[in-house]
Amino acid sequence: MILVTGADGFIGSHLVEALVKNGKKVRAFVLYNSFNSWGWLDQCSEDIKGKFEVFSGDIRMGRIKVSSKMNSNALILYKY
Repeated sequence: MILVTGADGFIGSHLVEALVKNGKKVRAFVLYNSFNSWGWLDQCSEDIKGKFEVFSGDIRMGRIKVSSKMNSNALILYKY
């Protein structure tokens, strides 16, 4: 399991897409907004959509509860 923060940005979204194409299980963390937009992830290719999990919040707000979403074999890629 790989958690990518900043997945709604240009680099993060392309990283999510590349990881999924390489068979990795991905959870994408995007910045919450009232438009329910996933940023650049909204533009990902059709063969990728639905093959990764997305959750939103604001990593700058302190503690983010990702422990229930991840297991002990997780890799976290942080992009801020």
